[in-house]
Formats: sequence, C-alpha cells, structure tokens
Amino acid sequence: MFFVNEIGALDTTFIKIPNPRRFCRAYTNRKKFCAVSLQAVCLANREFIDCSTGYPSSMHDATVFAHSRIGRNVNALLANTSYHLIGDGAYPLTIRLMKPYKDNGMLDEVRLSKYCTYLEII
Repeated sequence: MFFVNEIGALDTTFIKIPNPRRFCRAYTNRKKFCAVSLQAVCLANREFIDCSTGYPSSMHDATVFAHSRIGRNVNALLANTSYHLIGDGAYPLTIRLMKPYKDNGMLDEVRLSKYCTYLEII
C-alpha cells in the first residue's frame, strides 16, 4: 500500500551478537538474546536510503530513531516539502513520521474523523 507523499518506510531489527563481556544487559533485548539494533529506511522499490546500526538492542525503536542521523535531521531534510516517512506503532507520530492509528477497541467514526483531521493539519 502506498501513501500520498510517503518517501520511505522505517523499521528496526536485531543483529545477533555474541554475549559481550561488559554491558551484557544493555545488549540483551526483549527476546532474551544479545544483539545490536539495525534501523533502516527504504523506498517502495526496496532501495535502502538510510541505515543506522550499533545501538544496544534493549533500546526502544523510537529511541534508536531519535538518536540516529535520520531521526535527528528528518525535519531539515524534508523541510519545505510535504514528504514524510512511515513507521509502525513503535514510533512517535510527528509531522514527518506517520504511524498507524492505535485501535484499543474504542475506534468509532467520530474518533477516526478527529484523528484524520489531526493528520491533515500536521
């Protein structure tokens, strides 16, 4: 599925590593193995336009994004354009990063309408 003015999709995965001697807890993720995080942004044609790695896998995807080069510079890179990235629910909703609407079973037409109006404003 394509979105209007979507420039790329963002996600983070793990690269398994041997247990480090130091800071083992930092590199142990929620799946109970040691890894570093790999964050990537790709275009619809599967071309990677940005990769960032080396962060301990215990870091949340949103934190990895905030510390990455693309996360720190996305507003400047896309300034004066209507482009944005898309990510999963782990990422924050910002003017340059869209994510799915979280439906906790309370989604109705009124709430969805308010959410879509909010997205049009930003």
